Amino acid sequence: MLEAFARWQDRPKAVVVVVDHQQRSGSASEAARVVDVATGLGLKALSASVTPAQGDEASLRRARYAALRQEARRAGIAVVMVAHHGDDVAEGTLLHLLGMGGGRDGAAPRAVDVRHDLDGQWVLLRPFLGLQRTVLRAPLEHLGIKDFVVDGDDADGKNRRARLRKDVLPLLEAWRPGVAEALRHHASRIADDDDCLMALVPPTDVVDADLAPALLRRWLKVRIATVGPADPRTAPSALAEVLRLAAEGTPGTVHVRGAEVQISRHPGRGVVVAVVPRARQSATARPTGPVPEGDGAGESSSDGETSKPFRGNRSG
Repeated sequence: MLEAFARWQDRPKAVVVVVDHQQRSGSASEAARVVDVATGLGLKALSASVTPAQGDEASLRRARYAALRQEARRAGIAVVMVAHHGDDVAEGTLLHLLGMGGGRDGAAPRAVDVRHDLDGQWVLLRPFLGLQRTVLRAPLEHLGIKDFVVDGDDADGKNRRARLRKDVLPLLEAWRPGVAEALRHHASRIADDDDCLMALVPPTDVVDADLAPALLRRWLKVRIATVGPADPRTAPSALAEVLRLAAEGTPGTVHVRGAEVQISRHPGRGVVVAVVPRARQSATARPTGPVPEGDGAGESSSDGETSKPFRGNRSG
């Protein structure tokens, strides 16, 4: 991407940001090396170190995007461009199907992803999603460019994605030629379906417990994100417990990090679901439901007591 952008005539204002996740030794020197390369190409460049909450792909990605967005904001730029490619999509989709992925961003990223935060709208671009790793490296080899950094853990197969790339995908390809392309098509369908369902998520503080599970899951993630600072993920066990209580119509409370999901009976409404910030004393209170380790924290939220619930059905 650096080489392509450096050759772009009349290119727009840009800052190259190299994110050091501090997950392995030598990462800081590698980041500095990339900054030197970008500077040598005539581009303004800097490195940013982050400290992810955890070492999983989703946490690393969230920390990386936050750093990129912060530097873009400082530079007065509303577009962030990353170099994810088609092989990343295939690998991310398979990790997602195995329950080891990083959510929607890992399994089904969009080439043009319009996002919103407290500072307004910004755009995340992924221009290389339609290209494979070998296609991207071909021009570098043709130009004799060898000054690029390869993640040592990836090369040595020290993480899940690298092991999947080296050991699992070749076996699947031998058994089912074209499996990577099939996974990319599947990722596109995941994204289309998720976009459609997200458009149907009710914009209310309280919903009926009989809301269709696919919509209730997404509504929960949206609501938890609104009462949390930056981490909207919720442990699958927490979501499963909420869905179980909602399906049974059983009142209860499920705790997630910094928030709690309340399933309760409301006169004239039946069983409803609400997400509220967890009170300080909740940490020692006895929960009605289990206390899974989830995501989403918060300081303020509408209590939803007088909000009219969205009434939906469980079909579909």
